[in-house]
Amino acid sequence: MLVEKVFNVMYHPQNYYCFLIDRKADARFKERVRNLAGCFPNVVVPDMEWDVKSSGHNTSSAHVSCMRALQPFQWNYMVLLQVNGCSW
Repeated sequence: MLVEKVFNVMYHPQNYYCFLIDRKADARFKERVRNLAGCFPNVVVPDMEWDVKSSGHNTSSAHVSCMRALQPFQWNYMVLLQVNGCSW
C-alpha cells in the first residue's frame, strides 16, 4: 500500500501523525490505515470521516479533525499534507 511506503520514508518517532480517511475509501483501505496507526503510539486516525472533494470541499474541516485528534500530544508546529485523486 502506497500510504505505508510513504509513511516508512517520512516516519520519525519524535513526530506525531494523523491520517484522515476519506469517507469514499473502501473498507479494506480504512482497515489497513487503522491497523497501521495501531502499531504506533504517535499516529492517530480520527473516527470522523469526511467526504473530501478534489476541489477542496471539506478539506479544512478534515484538517481541523486531525488538529483536534493531535491536541493531547506535545507539538510545536504542524505540516498539513493532502493528496487528491490517488487510489491507494
